[in-house]
Amino acid sequence: MADNVAVTAGVGTAIAADDVGSVFFQKIKLDLGTDGASAPALAGAGVVATGVQRVTLASDDPAVTDLAAIEVLLGTIDTDTSNITACNTGAVVVASGAITETNSASLAVVGGGAEATALRVTLANDSTGVVTVDGTVTAELSATDNAVLDAIVTNTNRAAITGYGQAKLDNADVTTAQVLVAAVADEKFYITSIILSVAAAGSYWIEDDDAAQITCKYTLAANGGLAISFPIDTPFKSTTANKGLKVKGSAAGVIGCMITYYTLA
Repeated sequence: MADNVAVTAGVGTAIAADDVGSVFFQKIKLDLGTDGASAPALAGAGVVATGVQRVTLASDDPAVTDLAAIEVLLGTIDTDTSNITACNTGAVVVASGAITETNSASLAVVGGGAEATALRVTLANDSTGVVTVDGTVTAELSATDNAVLDAIVTNTNRAAITGYGQAKLDNADVTTAQVLVAAVADEKFYITSIILSVAAAGSYWIEDDDAAQITCKYTLAANGGLAISFPIDTPFKSTTANKGLKVKGSAAGVIGCMITYYTLA
C-alpha cells in the first residue's frame, strides 16, 4: 500500500519553492533511508555511511574501464619479495603478478647485496637535511681519488722520517766551507727552511761533505740576508747518505746561518 499522505492546504501554510519564470518548483529534502526508515543525506565529504550519496558510473565510461583494470592488477600483485626483480633501466613496472624491471635481475631487498642488484637511494641535490646511517659506511672512490690518497699514505718523505732538527752557524769566513751539521749514519738531509745573514756581498750556499751543492747559490748584498721555507714533501735534499752539511761563500765576512731539517734513509 502506498504511504501517501493527503495534504489539505490551510491558511498560512508555507511550502518551500523556487520561482523559475513565474513557475514555482517545490523544494524537498533528500532522504536515503530504506522502506520504513529515515536516513537524511549527509552534506560534504563524510565517511562511508548510510546517508552518503553514491554515484554509479556508466559501464562504458573510460574511467570505469581504467579502474577495473587497476583493480585486477592490484589483486594479482605478488607480495612475496623473492619475486621482486630489477634492471639497470630504473623503471619499475607491474606485470604478471610481480614487481619487475625491464631487464630483470633478482633485486636484493636485504642489505649486503651485490652492486648490480642493490637497492639505490638518490638524495635530492637541494636537500638540507641530515642523513643518519646506522652501521659502517663504505665510500666507493674513483681511481683518481684512490691514487691521491695512496700518494699521501705512501709518501716516503713522511712515512720513514727518523728525526727532525735545527742547525746553526756563526762564522767570520766561509770562503772555506764550514760544517753546519755533522753526518748521520745511513741518512740523508732534507732541508725545510734556511735563514742567512751576511756582512759581505757575495754568493752563499749549502753543500755536503763532498762539496756537492745542495741549495742554489744565493747572491746577497752587504748586510743582506734571506729567509725561505720549503714544503715538507719538496725540500732541498742531499744526494748521498752519510754526508754532513756545510756552508760556503764567495766572500770573507761575518755570516749567520740557520736551517731546519729532517733525516731520512
